[in-house]
Amino acid sequence: PDEEEVPAEPDPRAFPNKKVWRRILIVVAGAAMNLVLGYVLLVAYYGIFTVPDASGKARFSSTIIASLPETAVSYQTGLRPGDEIVKIDGKHTVTDSDIVMIMQSDEDGIMDMTVRRAVDGKKKTVLLKGVQFQLEVGENGKNRLIYDFKVLGIEKTVWSTLVQAGKMEYSVATMIWRSLGDLITGKYGINDLSGPVGTMDIIGDAVAGANTSEGMMTLIMLVVMITVNVGIFNLLPLPALDGGRLIFLLFEGIFRRPVPAKYEGMVHFIGLMLLLLLMVVVTFSDIWKIVAG
Repeated sequence: PDEEEVPAEPDPRAFPNKKVWRRILIVVAGAAMNLVLGYVLLVAYYGIFTVPDASGKARFSSTIIASLPETAVSYQTGLRPGDEIVKIDGKHTVTDSDIVMIMQSDEDGIMDMTVRRAVDGKKKTVLLKGVQFQLEVGENGKNRLIYDFKVLGIEKTVWSTLVQAGKMEYSVATMIWRSLGDLITGKYGINDLSGPVGTMDIIGDAVAGANTSEGMMTLIMLVVMITVNVGIFNLLPLPALDGGRLIFLLFEGIFRRPVPAKYEGMVHFIGLMLLLLLMVVVTFSDIWKIVAG
């Protein structure tokens, strides 16, 4: 008689057969490695390319105002030298890049600022309502804000380099989240997105100028932004991304039962098709922008 086939033992090393918490760690690990790589690149960036000041010491820019003339509009509306800028219009600032990004997106030059200020020998948090900055019309016909203050420099050490790299990665991640929010709210459109073609065009320009120190700095920072962007985007709770799979794993962990594989597969398939459609649209937009010059 024919021998009956004995079903194979499930492989405990296979991803579906691992415990839920292990699968969650595996899914999160990919995005985490992107963030780790971004941090390592930033440590190298600040360790190598920090520009020395007039005294010859390498320093990092802080969020503390070093100088501000009394004739400045921002001084007259409440800002003072020595203030450490903590928030602008409710948005946290941990690096000077945060300050620049938030202030550049302001349209009327008037903003609320939360600062830490020395009052009677103690640091206190102060909310400044309606701090105003002067505007001028740029070459594109849009208003451009004039920065009338300079920030304090922090002396470069091994520790300050590690701290500054962490702060800058936080700033890059925050910038990505804010840009995503602006895209959802309609502040930016599809034409403002860049896909593989547009990204390669930008990288090509950066590589072409990488024979100078400034060009290399630009190239490394661009790679950091792409790396961190990939890590964060991959964790978005969208089907076909690791973030979408993470939602299903959390559901399984909470309710002690997995979503049927056919339904999960269907959701990921639909999500993948939508992402591919978006990629096609963005790619044609990139090509059009390049051809149009």
